[in-house]
Amino acid sequence: MSFSQAVTKTASDSVVVMNKKLVQYMIQDLIRYDADKQALNLLDSNMRMKDAYISGQQNLLESQERKIKGMSDLIVSYEITESDQTKAIENLKVDLRKQRSRTRVYQVGTVGAIIGAVLVHYSWKYTGK
Repeated sequence: MSFSQAVTKTASDSVVVMNKKLVQYMIQDLIRYDADKQALNLLDSNMRMKDAYISGQQNLLESQERKIKGMSDLIVSYEITESDQTKAIENLKVDLRKQRSRTRVYQVGTVGAIIGAVLVHYSWKYTGK
């Protein structure tokens, strides 16, 4: 019950006399209320749409950050592997140099032994000892 109905206390319909200016203000307030209610609903809908967009953008950013982290991890892994391989290559080069020098020593020794054997053979054959 409104204030005016509580004051009259009649069971039947009654006419309440009000100032015209007051009624205009009341109508304006009702129109503003309806407009404000629609604007509030529109703003709420707009805010929900923007929240959904922001949430989607955050998900996209998180996905890209995970990809970047994965790629950074791969880069670090490749750098470690590359440095390990570079060290291994250097060690293999040193081993190869050592092996080549050993091979040359054996080759020179073998050639010397063959020449020595040939000389001993010819010295026995031609000198008679």
